[in-house]
Amino acid sequence: TKKKTKAEYQKEYRERKRLQNVEEYLQKENERKRNSYVKSTELSKRDLERKRRINRENVKLYRQRKKQEKQLVKQNDVSNKRTSSRKRISRAISRANRKIHKLEKELKTSNRKVWKLKKRISRLKIVKNESKSNKNQQNKENITPLTSADDEMRYVGLEPSKYKTIRRKLQFHNVLVEEIKAVDPCFTKNIVNGKVTKKFKMKSITSQVFGIRRRSLMSTSKKMKKVLRKRLPEIQEEIKTAVLTFLNRGDNSSIMPGKADYKTVSGQQKQKHILSDHMNNLFLKFRSENLDIKLSYSRFCKYRPINFSLVSYATRNTCLCIKHQNMALKLRCLHKIGIINCDSPDAFVKDVTDHFDVDALFPADSGPFQYDEWSRVNTDAGQRMNIVSKSCDRASFIKLFKPQLFEFKEHVNRVRNQYHALQDLKANLPRNHMIVQMDFAENFNCKTADEVQSSYFNKCYVSLHPVVVYYKVNDTLHHKSFTFISNDLSHNATFVFSVIKRLVPILETINLDLKCVHYWTDSPTSQYRNKHIFSIIKKYKDYFEAGHGKGPCDGIGGTVKRCADLAIKQRKCTIHCKYCRRLTRLDAFQF
Repeated sequence: TKKKTKAEYQKEYRERKRLQNVEEYLQKENERKRNSYVKSTELSKRDLERKRRINRENVKLYRQRKKQEKQLVKQNDVSNKRTSSRKRISRAISRANRKIHKLEKELKTSNRKVWKLKKRISRLKIVKNESKSNKNQQNKENITPLTSADDEMRYVGLEPSKYKTIRRKLQFHNVLVEEIKAVDPCFTKNIVNGKVTKKFKMKSITSQVFGIRRRSLMSTSKKMKKVLRKRLPEIQEEIKTAVLTFLNRGDNSSIMPGKADYKTVSGQQKQKHILSDHMNNLFLKFRSENLDIKLSYSRFCKYRPINFSLVSYATRNTCLCIKHQNMALKLRCLHKIGIINCDSPDAFVKDVTDHFDVDALFPADSGPFQYDEWSRVNTDAGQRMNIVSKSCDRASFIKLFKPQLFEFKEHVNRVRNQYHALQDLKANLPRNHMIVQMDFAENFNCKTADEVQSSYFNKCYVSLHPVVVYYKVNDTLHHKSFTFISNDLSHNATFVFSVIKRLVPILETINLDLKCVHYWTDSPTSQYRNKHIFSIIKKYKDYFEAGHGKGPCDGIGGTVKRCADLAIKQRKCTIHCKYCRRLTRLDAFQF
């Protein structure tokens, strides 16, 4: 015999103990299991799978045991019932025999009906074949659509006088068939083969009526699909161009002016844009302006380029509009209290009308209001713009907020109208007119690849003045970009005059029939909006609203500074303006 293992001895010992004293054994066994229990979260993956497998097996055994117990209970219940009497059994047998007799009778009648219908169908098939042979023998030229319709209705058993609508439809069907047959077979395939024919499974009937092979119908459908596949990319490209043009507009996005604000797209560095609103609002705006374009919201979002960042991803912004920021700070205070649902100035002002009741917006028990505001503060260095925290009661806040709200609404409308005016001018620009959009960029910090300490802490700068020129050639809008570089850091009317003086000869070389130039700039009084500029430019001088002059010039300035930094890092040039002007301009242009 095989020798027992220690585990088998231990198992026999426990079995004996259990039989001797069951309660004591169960208590000790429960304590042992409780002490050796380990949580599932603390087990390893392998141990956890093993534990779950054992649990599943135990549950399965438990369910089988319960099922067997239920079956035993049912058997006992059946055995305890009183046995049926002989009379009851005989009645049940007679009832079943009557039912069988009835069903056999119904089966005979149904078989007789089926046989009768089969004979009728066979007779109709013979008549149909005879009529077909007679029709083929007759002259086809003598058969008209009307006579064929009458023959079909008589064959079915209908009288034409009673069913005029059916007769007319059949006649129309026959006329269409004859007309389509008279066309060239190549065109017939494309006419009769489409989505509707495929949907209602009419390809086999179509091939019989028009004498077209089924295989040729399949081939024509594939050809049409190929044509559609060729057209689809062209349509998508047109829609994509429309979306890009829409997003590039100044009222929908603003270009970032920093030299580090760029994204690499297909190996090219493109300046970043920040969208002016959320994508769902821009999508609704695009749909309202382009009613003939069918585009879904997901496809609209997919067409957004990588270098166009969403509103939520916008980083720290500078040179913002003070009216927008002061209104945003007040709305943020009202949103925090719970008076309004949104803190966006542009979204809030959409619901403001000329008869808007501002007093009804504030509850009677509201206040005090604590808000921030940009205002001028006296310092040791003079007056400076800074954020100031203020507090006031309900009446004072309404008195301050009411005129500011309506003034802000007019400000937003002016901004919108200015961007629309520039857009319309570009669309309807005459051949001998040009548009010049210009603005100062942030000064460029002159540097070298290797600098000594004294040069690093003694910086020198160069002024950059980007200019974008729009003109039309053969009714197509084109543009060119220029950047005027100087070591004169005084951004005043004299600087602007020197830029215009050098720009006009360049414009005359681009357009030989130039008669008019439309200038678009922002509106600082020290640079573009003063008596010196008005004396130079008599007409066609347009200004953007204060704080809303962001445009392509900012992107050009950032691109120029980034390219200059890259040239310095690659040791292609050294841009420094400390020694002489000539060296600065030459280096700045040759990087």
